[in-house]
Amino acid sequence: MNLQGRTALGLLFGATLMLFGCESPSEVGLELNPNENNVGVYEEVFTLPSSVILFDSLNTTNDSRLLVGRFKDPFFGDITAKSFSQVTRNGELVAINDKGVLDSIMFDFELSYLYGEYTSVFQTINVYQLSDTLYSGVSYYSDDSTKYLSRTPAASKKFFYSPTKDTVIRIKATPAWASNFFSIVRDGTSASELENEIKGFALIPGKDNTLIFGFHPENSKVNVHYHVPDGADSLVYTLNFNATRYNGIIADRAGTELEALVKRSDEFIPPSGDMYLQGGTGIYTKLSLRPFRKFVDSLGNIIVNRAEIRLGAIDDLTSVDYRIKPPNSFMYIFADSTNKIIGANIGLASRIANHVILTDVSYGNPSSPRALFPLYDSASRSYSGTPTFFFQGLRDSIFNTNDLIIYPGTISTNDVTSLSRFIVPKDSIQLKIYYTRLQ
Repeated sequence: MNLQGRTALGLLFGATLMLFGCESPSEVGLELNPNENNVGVYEEVFTLPSSVILFDSLNTTNDSRLLVGRFKDPFFGDITAKSFSQVTRNGELVAINDKGVLDSIMFDFELSYLYGEYTSVFQTINVYQLSDTLYSGVSYYSDDSTKYLSRTPAASKKFFYSPTKDTVIRIKATPAWASNFFSIVRDGTSASELENEIKGFALIPGKDNTLIFGFHPENSKVNVHYHVPDGADSLVYTLNFNATRYNGIIADRAGTELEALVKRSDEFIPPSGDMYLQGGTGIYTKLSLRPFRKFVDSLGNIIVNRAEIRLGAIDDLTSVDYRIKPPNSFMYIFADSTNKIIGANIGLASRIANHVILTDVSYGNPSSPRALFPLYDSASRSYSGTPTFFFQGLRDSIFNTNDLIIYPGTISTNDVTSLSRFIVPKDSIQLKIYYTRLQ
């Protein structure tokens, strides 16, 4: 939106508030019902045409979690997650002690996210040492993979997951690998030397897993437990995973309704009439605004007193056995004709104002844009938001878009891999407007 458009929308914002005298923009039109007053306010409801698109190759560089696991989702396909990360030490990389004696090395992963199904199947997590280097400043994507020493894992654990007690997954390193690692860090290793010697780790799931785990990089560690002769206490030398990292996520959609989505920007309308959303596998729902534009163009001058987009009720997919939840929130991003408007820099303020539906208040204060985040209501299993001034701006050609893409999550650029998802009937995606005709 250019400066002239922003100025026009700012004037519209102020004029509309003066006309209706509401205390806040979110209240515009709340009491304007054609059955209850005589001020010439009308109501119209549109079912927004929708489709499903694939936006793959997500930028997962320095994502907020380390993902590892596998889950066969009956609707979204067989999903496999792997993570690749360097390790670093907080503070100076000092020598342990040339007299130090190794006790054990433990990989401790703090759990922050879970997706999949509780079953009696054991879960397996393998930790392999990387054989290729990860580079800071390089972008890594969900379909990337970094080579690792796959013949023998540095550590491996097969376990039955318990949601009530497993907040940290502890994996003990193999004696041979631990001994070699200890000899490297015992004499003192600089950060660059450590990257050269160890390079990092790959977290690889077992083939029979039914859960995908997400770990906090900041709170996940490599703990080297050792002692010195005649020492009173056991000592710990710690490395953190809060360094260069990314997630690889692969979805095999064969046998599902989504198998028609193969390459980037593929778009189709599922035969079932259901719409799908799952950010981590690149599945998005696209909404058409053409019914609204066609309708208001036929009316002449109008004021949109209130606009509300509602999605749902979505299919109820959460149960005792499943850890499958819908996204807490999402935002509406303007789509171009090629469905490629979503980018790694969508979080930049300069792009938000031009490519994302903002809150009504933000349109009156364009120097501080804030995206509209429809929140999930678990009671009604639905989302709703009131982008009133966006639709007035669309009517007045201040915005130029015919389609919106539902983008899960927030404007953050480092948390794009959530596997939370929804399935919603297409006829439950509706836009309602209250409007006044101007003579």
